[in-house]
Amino acid sequence: MLPKLKKRFHLMAMGGTFDHFHIGHESFLKYADSFSEKLLIGVMADKFANGKASAKSIQPYKIRVKHVLNFCRQNNINCEIVELNDPYGPTIDKDFKGIDSLCATTETEKGADKINEIRSAMNMRPLPIYLAPLLNDETNTPLHSTKIRSGHVNRNGVFFAGGFPEGVTIDNKQRQFFSKPLGSIVSVANHSPKDLVAVVGDYALSQFLLKNWTYEIGVYDGKTQREPFVHELLAKITPTLKISNPAGTITGEVFDKLSNLDLTEKNHILVEGEEDLITAALILTLPLSAILYYGQPNKGMVKLTIAEELKDKVWQILKK
Repeated sequence: MLPKLKKRFHLMAMGGTFDHFHIGHESFLKYADSFSEKLLIGVMADKFANGKASAKSIQPYKIRVKHVLNFCRQNNINCEIVELNDPYGPTIDKDFKGIDSLCATTETEKGADKINEIRSAMNMRPLPIYLAPLLNDETNTPLHSTKIRSGHVNRNGVFFAGGFPEGVTIDNKQRQFFSKPLGSIVSVANHSPKDLVAVVGDYALSQFLLKNWTYEIGVYDGKTQREPFVHELLAKITPTLKISNPAGTITGEVFDKLSNLDLTEKNHILVEGEEDLITAALILTLPLSAILYYGQPNKGMVKLTIAEELKDKVWQILKK
């Protein structure tokens, strides 16, 4: 057996949120491991991480740590985890001995430079910095946990809406899947005012308007169960967006426009054709933790929460 090659450093420090642990995180850890016998991995504390975009969907500290540790164990990466309550952690602690290098990325290089600036001011030796290359997702831009929380990509960098540029024509098996409720049947909309809420279907949307339930996205087509449906409250709406979607399809235009909605504004979307399957497109384009209500023929109103597992399942169903 060949002798194990000695690595350049003993203890390389690195840090991050490590939320929704993804292939970019894997690449970052493997890069650092190629240089150092041991990694000192700082994971942001919950109170520090909660200042990030889409903070509601950030996983708790213990779960994020668990994912990092599991990956390191599976890949024989020697590591120690520390909780970060500030951007620097033990890298500027004179009592913490042994750190001999830093690992960052091209986007966090300034943070590493700041650590060395502080160390110099404290009469501590500056540390060599190694920059890990960023891993791109299918949008050809760096994969970040923010994109996963926003619902645009999954942990493997798959761009959900980008997989259907020509749209989808639904076959019988797919239609059977979507004909069953994907969530729970409810009679009352029960959600927090802080939740992002989408409503699909003329009857469901008319109930929201009638009962003053809050929502950000309303989708309707002037029909219910394929029959004309004109509610006086819907008639007063001026749609902010019109999209074409023939029966039995989800067009490429639907995926494109839904993935580019301004979610800071209220959106009323009039579908010229059939809105039933818009539910599937919204599952793939809404942020994690968003709430989706839609009408289920002969059953009532379905409520579901957008989650990673649901997105991946619907994406797999549509790709088939």
